[in-house]
Amino acid sequence: MREIFMNYASTSPVTSPAVVAAITSYLRSDHRSPGRNFEGLEDSAIALDARLALGELLGVRKPNRIIFTSGVTASLNMLINGVVRPGDHVVTTSVEHNAVARPLALLAKNGIIEVTWMRCEPDGSLDPGQVRESLRPNSRLLVMTHASNVLGTILPYRECFAEAKRRGLFTILDAAQTAGCIDVRIGEETDVIAFAGHKGLGGLAGIGGFALGDGAAEKIRPWLVGGTGSASHLLD
Repeated sequence: MREIFMNYASTSPVTSPAVVAAITSYLRSDHRSPGRNFEGLEDSAIALDARLALGELLGVRKPNRIIFTSGVTASLNMLINGVVRPGDHVVTTSVEHNAVARPLALLAKNGIIEVTWMRCEPDGSLDPGQVRESLRPNSRLLVMTHASNVLGTILPYRECFAEAKRRGLFTILDAAQTAGCIDVRIGEETDVIAFAGHKGLGGLAGIGGFALGDGAAEKIRPWLVGGTGSASHLLD
C-alpha cells in the first residue's frame, strides 16, 4: 500500500525546481558581499525581480512597496505594532493564526489597546455584518486572515474591509495560507497584504513579507530598524 505523508508543518510539500536551482547556484557563487555578481546579476537585481513578480501577483505597481522580512510572523508584528497607538481599538476574528492573535493579546494585556474578536461559526465562516457591530469611535485597525490554517475556510475579507474603510480604519490581510494559491490583490479596501514564502509561493522557510497599498506606508511607524551598509552616515 502506498503511504501518503501529510504532515508538512504548513509548508509546501514540493519545492519548486527553479527555487532549488537558484539557491544552489547562489550558494556556489561568490556572494560574500552585497553587490557582487551572481550569474551576471547583482543581488539587488535578483531582489528587484522578485519584487516585480510579487507586485504583479498581488496588484502592487511599485516594487518598493514589496517589503521582505524573515517571515509572515515578523511581518504581522511589524505591521500591527506600527499601526496601533495607545488607546486604540482593534477588530479581528476568532480564527486568527497566532501571528495575529498573540501580538494583539499581548498589546491588550499590557493595556495598550482593546480588541474585539469577531466570532466565526464552527465551520470557520464569518458574517461580514459583525464588522459594523464591532466598530467603536476609537477603532483604528481591522486585521484578519484570508483563510484559517486549521479549517481552510475562505473569509470574506473584501466585504469586511469595505465596511471598515467606510469608518476610516486601516486594514491588514494575513494571506499566509492563500498567497500563490488563491487570487488576492491590493485594492481600495485593503491597505496591506502579508505573505509567507514557504507555502503557496513555493519558496523557502525563513522568508516572507508584505505588500503596501497606496498611502499605507505613511500610516505605519517604523518598528524594526537597521539594515545593510547603504547610506550608513545617516541615522534614519
